[in-house]
Amino acid sequence: MSARGHELLFATNHLGHFALIAHLTPMLTAAGRVVTVGSFAARSERLDLADLQSEHDYRPKR
Repeated sequence: MSARGHELLFATNHLGHFALIAHLTPMLTAAGRVVTVGSFAARSERLDLADLQSEHDYRPKR
């Protein structure tokens, strides 16, 4: 678990990026943009919004 109680991989791979962009947004100019990229491996799984903490279906290799 992260310091704020979130599942560690979810906090690192999703919430961390979201927080970074939230802090950088005020510094972007009107023409600025944020481009996100991901791994092909991310296509093999889906984010279960009903179980963000992976309490019901935790698979470490997922």
